[in-house]
Amino acid sequence: MNALKCVKAPAASALAAARNIIATRALSSSVIVAQNIRHDLKQASNRDATWSKNQIEKAQAFKGPRFENIDIDAQPQPQAAIDLIAEEPIRMVEGRRARCDGGGGALGHPAVWINLVIIAWDKCRFGKIYEEAFIAVDDLAKLVIMQAAASSTLRMASRRHFSSSVVARTEQAAPAPPVVTYKRPVGGFRGGILGFLLGATAAGGVGYYYLLEEYQTASSLLLNSVEDLQASTNKVRDYAKKIESVEAELKALRTKSATVEQLNDFKSEVKKVYDALNIEHLELKSHVWGLEMDLQKVQQQAKSV
Repeated sequence: MNALKCVKAPAASALAAARNIIATRALSSSVIVAQNIRHDLKQASNRDATWSKNQIEKAQAFKGPRFENIDIDAQPQPQAAIDLIAEEPIRMVEGRRARCDGGGGALGHPAVWINLVIIAWDKCRFGKIYEEAFIAVDDLAKLVIMQAAASSTLRMASRRHFSSSVVARTEQAAPAPPVVTYKRPVGGFRGGILGFLLGATAAGGVGYYYLLEEYQTASSLLLNSVEDLQASTNKVRDYAKKIESVEAELKALRTKSATVEQLNDFKSEVKKVYDALNIEHLELKSHVWGLEMDLQKVQQQAKSV
């Protein structure tokens, strides 16, 4: 009897926990309905078959990813908020956006705003992972009961408690509950930042490489230009020295050479000297002729004597 009480107590507690979970889910759904009523969201008249304005069948609309259609009329409208909440654990719908938290609790995720019109923002990024990890309310209640029974069985086996009661003899070990594991979603924002940083680093490295090559080419060209300029400067310096030497020689020649006026003056002076010599020669010649005449006279007088 004690063993039977030990088995019934965990089962009762597990059932109470399951009832609490079911009540919590029901309360949350009633809160959702109240929020929708407060936000003036009306249920579609034909919600069992359609979910949008263009009357597309639900089976066809939900074949692909959520909000796959491009047609605006095929997008969820405020009138279809109840259908949207039934398909996805969305807590609140305001106009053209909805707030999704995966149902809350252990199976939920951080709140995400979903845009019901823009196609790029109309998906809950936690949807796929938490759809795989989602467990219905009935399955969750069974799982709680199975976990409680398994823990009580293990506890009784560890104490080596033996009993001859019918319940204890027919008790079977409950199978281990399935462990639901899921991977945390990898944020696309972090991946985008990492890709941007890698791309910027690669582009910067390539740009730096080409810039370094251009810098080396420009440096070599500048060095060649400087060498050519130095050679040209040396040539100009040699030409300047030659010009200075020629100017010095020209000055020396100017000091040593005579001008045309000086030559004319010299010619006139030479002519004057030549004329003076001619006059003196003529005078000397006339004087000599006079002497000869005197000598002849003397000779004639001497002969006559």
